[in-house]
Amino acid sequence: MHRLSVATYLRQCLETKRRIRPTTTRGYESHIRLYLEPHLGRILLADLRPHHLDSMYTELLAGPSRGPATVRRIHATLRTALSAAVKRRLIPWNPAVHVELPTEPPTCME
Repeated sequence: MHRLSVATYLRQCLETKRRIRPTTTRGYESHIRLYLEPHLGRILLADLRPHHLDSMYTELLAGPSRGPATVRRIHATLRTALSAAVKRRLIPWNPAVHVELPTEPPTCME
């Protein structure tokens, strides 16, 4: 079993991404630095479970300026990175697949 922390893995994963636009890279880097590392960074990649993600999303949604859309974008970043970890056989399954995300509130059409 690999002894990588989530923070170390996310940084390595971002460094090896080749076919993404610079704006996407900046978005991934921002999600990692501002949200994923502070909440999940110390956890070993092999120990990451859906309940860790649920806790992080609950905390983020309780914050002043983070709504469901932001959480969904952060989740997409994490899900993509964890899918790569599965392909690289660093983890056997992707815990991000087993998380229920917040729904967007309906918008009023006038």
